[in-house]
Amino acid sequence: MYGAVMGGIDGLKNRFESVEDVSQKARILEEALQYEEEGKKFIIDVLKRENKENLIEEILLKNHTYSEFIINIIFEQQPATILKLGGIKIWNNFRREKNLKFIPNLRDTNLSHANLRSASLSNANLSNADLSNAHLSNAHLRDAHLTRANFSNADLRDAHLTRANLSGANLSGANLSKAILENADLRGADLRGANLSGARLNGANLDEKTKIDEKWQQVWDILNNPQQKRDLSNADLRGAWLWNANLSDADLSGANLSGANLWDANLSGANLSGANLSGASLWGANLWNADLDQNTKIDKKWQQVWNILNNPEQKRHLSNINLCGAWLTGAWLIGADLSGTWLTDANLSGANLSGVDLSGADLKDANLSGANLSNANLSGAYLSHAGLIDANLCGANLESANLNYAKFHGALIDAKTIINNKYKKRVLKVCIFKETEQSSN
Repeated sequence: MYGAVMGGIDGLKNRFESVEDVSQKARILEEALQYEEEGKKFIIDVLKRENKENLIEEILLKNHTYSEFIINIIFEQQPATILKLGGIKIWNNFRREKNLKFIPNLRDTNLSHANLRSASLSNANLSNADLSNAHLSNAHLRDAHLTRANFSNADLRDAHLTRANLSGANLSGANLSKAILENADLRGADLRGANLSGARLNGANLDEKTKIDEKWQQVWDILNNPQQKRDLSNADLRGAWLWNANLSDADLSGANLSGANLWDANLSGANLSGANLSGASLWGANLWNADLDQNTKIDKKWQQVWNILNNPEQKRHLSNINLCGAWLTGAWLIGADLSGTWLTDANLSGANLSGVDLSGADLKDANLSGANLSNANLSGAYLSHAGLIDANLCGANLESANLNYAKFHGALIDAKTIINNKYKKRVLKVCIFKETEQSSN
């Protein structure tokens, strides 16, 4: 701490006004703290003034050490200046240290063209702010107050906008690809020309005043008003986020679903003749009884999944292929060769896998509950976290299989079931042992 200067606080104020060098001004502000309340009042008055960018940059961005009081005042009085200067790392660290209890008031602020990538703005008040052409990719705006804010032509890719209040906001021409807009308030918002490819619109609130392109209105309706037998023939659904969508028995003939996210979607009984599903993700999607034809464009992996489900046959040759995330509930795969096949997170519940060769297969997180695995070869298979609840494992070979955290409750085993000694005690404790004529004798 510097010693008291001649003239007390008034002398220090005069010295502050007389020097031009910002580093000297910053040091004088630090000195002011020795005058306690008078000094603090002076610091607050200085930092309230506009056009203090150079001084704030000196304090925050040049690695000098200043008191917590001065830092707090800068964040309270000049939050927009920090963001305009590009001090995102400092901003985010400050909010993290305060456990996000610091709620920035940026109402009516001009942040047009500002670089706010990955900025922590959750709960912030940005009502009426100008963020046109701003760079906000991966910004955190959960629960933010964004009413009537101007985001026209802004970059909001991968932005987190869950529960954000965007009522009356201008999002025209904004890039919202892969943005999370779940449960966001979009009443009266203008989204005309916005890119919503991969954007999550589940639970978003739209009304008759919301301006949105027909394509994205349709995507929002599919997600938020589930119904069977939709007529979506020739619909443009490219790049749409349709996670868990109910599209059962829908008419999707000629529809363009290229690049769409259809994770866990229900496409059972859907008409996909002539549809374009190139590059679409069908992880966990139900393709049971879906109608494909020679004009349907679908990636080889998902064509294979559809074929397994809808054209059952024994002793299929499926070794060393990628079936990760495949929905194969109830599939008929008796005697199939699935050795070395990737089945991570696949749903094989209730499947008939009797006599199947799954040696060396990757079944991490796979759902095999209720599956018939009698006499199956699972030697060397990776079954970490797999669910084998109520599965039939009579005669199955699990020698050398990785069974870490696998769930076997209610699974059926018999004297011919071979279990890796490392896990045998735990597995036997929860399984049901089936007595055979041979074992009873």
